[in-house]
Amino acid sequence: MQKKLSNLINHNDFKRVGFSIAFKNNASNTVYKDFNEISLVELSEGGLKLKVPFKSLQPGHFLTLYFYEFPIPKERKQEIIKETFRNATTFIGKVLDLTEECDEDDPEDAFDDEKYLVCNIELTQYDVHVWQNVFKTFNEHQKKVNSLTLLGKKNV
Repeated sequence: MQKKLSNLINHNDFKRVGFSIAFKNNASNTVYKDFNEISLVELSEGGLKLKVPFKSLQPGHFLTLYFYEFPIPKERKQEIIKETFRNATTFIGKVLDLTEECDEDDPEDAFDDEKYLVCNIELTQYDVHVWQNVFKTFNEHQKKVNSLTLLGKKNV
């Protein structure tokens, strides 16, 4: 007996799980806080990959990463503007390597200089338990998405 996919889908399965991320390049002392220009690509147990603005960092640079739950509460926006980041979850990492990318979804992007970098970051100073909770949250959400995808394929 096949189950209807509509009976198995929960509205909460489609809630965005994520963080708004800002960072400070400790080598140049420059803060990047435009959350639209910084996105999480991948998480691992001891690091992450981020999509960041072009020329914002180099291999070997240390970064202070500021994580805010998405969506950012109104009371936190002022501290971001002032660059105090008091209520952010903070991690420090080292840029291992960079890859130049163009936005493939934007056909005009191939013709302009609007490039970005995907950087592989190894965490160097952080609370292991806090990072494990971040990793666990994303991992559990990904498992739900994968099971829904598999269920949908079986019912087609």
